[in-house]
Amino acid sequence: MLSGEYDATYPLETSARPFFDFLGTNEANKKHCVSPGGHSISRIDLTRETLDWFDRYLGEVRLGPLAGLSTSRKSQPRRSRTSFRSTVGFSRLVSAARIGFSER
Repeated sequence: MLSGEYDATYPLETSARPFFDFLGTNEANKKHCVSPGGHSISRIDLTRETLDWFDRYLGEVRLGPLAGLSTSRKSQPRRSRTSFRSTVGFSRLVSAARIGFSER
């Protein structure tokens, strides 16, 4: 279960935690993730927790034997924001150069 630490719609102490405690699932299979912020959970936290849940209960995604690759998120290198930004910056630079060359 995902909750916001400062959620005004479903306050943590008076709504979210009691609801979580009353869930009928075994304690070993329950997880309460409290994210900093309000009612809207950050997309990063939401995606990470959802994909972890899918991996746990539905199994990790795998490509067929002909592909020769695994799509396991744990085996893939993570891209940092700086590398993404530098890639976007490079794309803009190339686009600007093309525009500049085409105007000559």
